[in-house]
Amino acid sequence: EPFRVDLLKRIVNEANVFICVGEPLKQSVIELTGTNKEIKVIPNMVKPEFYYEERQNPKETFDFISVGRLVEVKRFSFVIDGFVKASRNNPNVRLHIVGDGPLYNELKQKIAKFGMEDRIIMYGFLSRDKTANLVRKSDALVAASVLETFGVPFIEAMACGKPVIGIKNGPIDNYINETNGILFKKDDLNDLSRSLKFIYENK
Repeated sequence: EPFRVDLLKRIVNEANVFICVGEPLKQSVIELTGTNKEIKVIPNMVKPEFYYEERQNPKETFDFISVGRLVEVKRFSFVIDGFVKASRNNPNVRLHIVGDGPLYNELKQKIAKFGMEDRIIMYGFLSRDKTANLVRKSDALVAASVLETFGVPFIEAMACGKPVIGIKNGPIDNYINETNGILFKKDDLNDLSRSLKFIYENK
């Protein structure tokens, strides 16, 4: 919307310092405003509720977790499709979805159509403490969001010692490598499915 771009230009021009949480957002600001000013990138930080905890006893299940607002750009429907494709015949693998939003009922119905209510668990909105606790109990985080300025759930999961799965050419590219996660092609369901299987088989 033009008025938002005009407002952004005014803010950038009049600010002493302009800070973004990630490189892609910085590039967008430069493209939209045409500014020659230096724009700093300072990444988000992790809240202390998210920390690594040594697991005492082995688990029978392997648990993926996905956290975020249930809106189209977060693409939880795509995550569900990828999970079903990868794990339909493996009763030991589960997907936990934390978050609320306008697509809650639609996603719930989709899970029911797959007959996967016992394997794909939706929690709705949870407090930060409860979310952190669930992340620590999980084995890996997966997200397919196409609109992120930084990707806080990724670093929260990594702070808990969990590998992560996200899309290529997104905001998390700079801090994901073969030691801590996998990047899949944005609209490639097979690639997402392969990534989920790889994390499970190489846990």
